[in-house]
Amino acid sequence: MSKTYRENSWNVRQLIHHIVDSHLNGYMRMKLALTKENPVVKTYEESEWAKLTDYDLPVKVSLQLLESLHERWTYLLNSSPITAYISIS
Repeated sequence: MSKTYRENSWNVRQLIHHIVDSHLNGYMRMKLALTKENPVVKTYEESEWAKLTDYDLPVKVSLQLLESLHERWTYLLNSSPITAYISIS
């Protein structure tokens, strides 16, 4: 899990944790878009997040979170009326 795919890049563990962080942010942005008139999309410092201690956790933790998050996100997308998405664009 410590192997990098190129020099000075993130390792496999960091990439997996990053994917989950990215999807969590996407999920929250979708919920904000569905519930706010003019939602503010916040950015985050990916490289700084990769330095936090939760990136040392086993990847299993993030993979479990990702699976649960995708279940919720899919349910939200499938159960929201189409009109909810018209106002987003």
